[in-house]
Amino acid sequence: MSTDLGYISADSTASVSAFDTYTPLDGSESGNGVPLDAHSSEPDAQALEGSSRKTPDSAESPLTLEELVELLMPEAFDLIKAANPWDMPYMKYCSELLARLVIELPPLHANKWDLETLVKIPPVEIVELEIAPNTTIPLHDHRDYIGAILAIDGQVDCVNYTRIDGPAEPGAFLLQQSKQALLTPGDTSCLGLSQHNFHLLKSGAKTARMVDIFTFVPGGEGHSYWAQINDTPVNEEQGIYSARWL
Repeated sequence: MSTDLGYISADSTASVSAFDTYTPLDGSESGNGVPLDAHSSEPDAQALEGSSRKTPDSAESPLTLEELVELLMPEAFDLIKAANPWDMPYMKYCSELLARLVIELPPLHANKWDLETLVKIPPVEIVELEIAPNTTIPLHDHRDYIGAILAIDGQVDCVNYTRIDGPAEPGAFLLQQSKQALLTPGDTSCLGLSQHNFHLLKSGAKTARMVDIFTFVPGGEGHSYWAQINDTPVNEEQGIYSARWL
């Protein structure tokens, strides 16, 4: 049995902004952007790790949220039109855009954690996520949707797992820790449709805030579910653990 979290909101104050329709600034038709493989024909090590660092001397110009949406939507449309969506180059592209984002957002004053929708244009939703100090968002999956995170305030310990095949106890499944990163402002992290698809987030001594890009696969569940991991690894050397749905 698994528990449907929806958008894993502990405090429900999410609202939709005015970005509920998409009109390209250049007047072109949506969904006719540069193909994903023009950005990266093979996922590099950074894309596979799903994280990057914004550098002050970057040659790329800063982006407003509106400009980020303008660049992102054609790629999102191309991704969901693919017969077998390959998400690694898309995740890398989302991270590159987020690393250029310059944005000021009001605090949400979350009791534990909270989400505020900034942009909602199917298949994309962009949200502000706030986590109160010394708070953990427990382990959960991102079922049938891709996540890309930009830390904008505070710090977050982000631990990712990938579900793997293998023998497990009845009612359990196997997860392999795929990465762990301490995200500080300017850092990004990604969750793919299969790679790094489970994660937990733990804030530090001050409130942590992030901007998340969610991209939903048509016909998928598009929800998250809580899971509990056994602290004792099945294989310590390979970082493999047994887990169960809550």
